[in-house]
Amino acid sequence: MTPQDMVRGARGSFSLPENVLQINELVERTASAKQIADAMALDLELSAKVLKLANSPLYGMSGRIDSISRAVTLVGTKGLRDMVLSAAIVSKFSTLKLAGIDGRAFWRRSLACAAMNRELAVECNLLYTEPMFVAGLMSHLGELVIAEKLPEISAELRQRADNMKTPLHDIETRELGFSHADVGRELMLSWRLPPFLQEIVSCHHQPAAAVNFPLGAALLNIADLVADPIGGGEVDPPAVTAQLEAVMLVAGLSEQQLHNAYYKSCLYLDQMLDILQVQQAA
Repeated sequence: MTPQDMVRGARGSFSLPENVLQINELVERTASAKQIADAMALDLELSAKVLKLANSPLYGMSGRIDSISRAVTLVGTKGLRDMVLSAAIVSKFSTLKLAGIDGRAFWRRSLACAAMNRELAVECNLLYTEPMFVAGLMSHLGELVIAEKLPEISAELRQRADNMKTPLHDIETRELGFSHADVGRELMLSWRLPPFLQEIVSCHHQPAAAVNFPLGAALLNIADLVADPIGGGEVDPPAVTAQLEAVMLVAGLSEQQLHNAYYKSCLYLDQMLDILQVQQAA
């Protein structure tokens, strides 16, 4: 079985709503702000979540955005698309109940990774901060696909990773020939998401493998390495291990920048869980 097989067999459970795919397509076609706002108007619930997200402290625009048209003006069409993706992904997939997956822990960690990844991008003065949030949110979605398609094997691999204190992606690659990051890339490809997201998610465990977006992959690797303590509610940044130090050097990230991003992510996490209405299936 290949990552492509995994995604093909899971399309029923892991499809995005048609209106979300349409909004993504409009953005990729550089449609007008009005066309995108009109498409958003067809889903009032999604629009409400996007406006809450746009006005959250994470984006620093509290109270300034009162309509989708205003959101497009301030964050751009791609920024709006990234907010739509974040809201839709959480809404659609946080209710899944899968063997061996603690839904509460999974989504709390995913949002911790998303917030940290975005804040790292801010610290590095990157222009593309919004897609970094989406990338962090989606970085482990492949785990859910594997758990649905191969529930017993997935549970066994997760248990083995815990017992051996070995990264799950290493165990997956050894036993399956691919990891959840590879499955995540295929999932995003099936949704026709931008190559940037596909590459940094698929390479975030091995940033050196990224050809076009190595900095994005390196920052996501850092966010992934510190997502557990953020999700666990630890307010103090973890010690900088040799592994973390090596990738920070590649990204040109200082320890102070790491700490700045960490503290902000801890501050925003519970608000993000509330705004995106994570169902946190057990």
